[in-house]
Amino acid sequence: MGTKDDYDKALDTFLDAQKAFKGQLTHQIAKGTPQAVAPKCVRTMQAKDLGKVYAVSWSNNDDLICAAHQEGAVTIKSALNGGHKNMPIIFPKKEEKIVPMATLFLPGDGAIAVGGMDNVITIFDRSQITCEKKKVMVNHEGYISSLKMLGDKILSGSGDSTIRLWDPSTGQEVKAFCEHDGDCSGLDCLPGNPNMFVSSSTDTTCRLWDARTGKSTRWFKAKYSVNCVSLFPTGSMLACGCDSASFEYWDINSFNQIGRGKVKRGRCETIAFSKSGALTYMGWDAPEAGYVMCAETFFVDKQAKVETGGHTETCSSMALSNDGTALVSASFDATVKIWTAPPGATGA
Repeated sequence: MGTKDDYDKALDTFLDAQKAFKGQLTHQIAKGTPQAVAPKCVRTMQAKDLGKVYAVSWSNNDDLICAAHQEGAVTIKSALNGGHKNMPIIFPKKEEKIVPMATLFLPGDGAIAVGGMDNVITIFDRSQITCEKKKVMVNHEGYISSLKMLGDKILSGSGDSTIRLWDPSTGQEVKAFCEHDGDCSGLDCLPGNPNMFVSSSTDTTCRLWDARTGKSTRWFKAKYSVNCVSLFPTGSMLACGCDSASFEYWDINSFNQIGRGKVKRGRCETIAFSKSGALTYMGWDAPEAGYVMCAETFFVDKQAKVETGGHTETCSSMALSNDGTALVSASFDATVKIWTAPPGATGA
């Protein structure tokens, strides 16, 4: 009978062989699938005088795009022709100038929520010609990194490591989620599900939360600091973008990592699944990754980066339209770009 050391060595050998076989099998299966196709840029909206663009979001009807700019402006433009719509909002007093870092259309598109380096969420009524500040939601102690709608409530992630749920009608906090140990770097929700959402953090974890209890029900530890997260359309898995040129996939029910991709160099700043889930779109801070690229979700080595018409600096944010036919991205090159989804990505 062998010793415990003999057993451990034999187990390690078996696991290494299993991992190698799994990689060979995946490679053989991937040979018979089509190559990933990069999205195609169809419109560029530029505002160099407003500086870097930190965040973008779609209206609920997919006809408007809201962008947060370094110089304290929030612009809303037509997705169809790039024209302005009741914007830009320039924060009126010099001493009130902030750097907005997250934007969100509220239901009906008559109001927007904006969060940034002032650590608060401000709701603007844009139903009039001049946008009017309606509510300011205060409780965070760090910058606002992300804003999402969870049912009829606003969900906010912050550099103070917390996530908070707000009632937009009253401006009052409903619940706080406080289990991360680092900056909350990203959030994602599923349309129609007011009880579940995911978050990412620089503490190297992603968490699945139950909004009813305020507690995380699953957590997933990545290899490196996590900068962004996206839920698969069915809610069965998540993807996260990390430091050290990597991105990871996790199965929610089994807690298992089911995929991990790499590029030559860079930091994945933003990530989004296509409507069908077949593709994963990513924004990077390195030219080697093309700034905007996509990968086959289930064959992560099949990647396609944008070669022409793409961003020339860090891609800081991206969002898929509600109908899945278009992608919008923001960049430090002071542009917002609209991309068409490749064939098969919309699930149609």
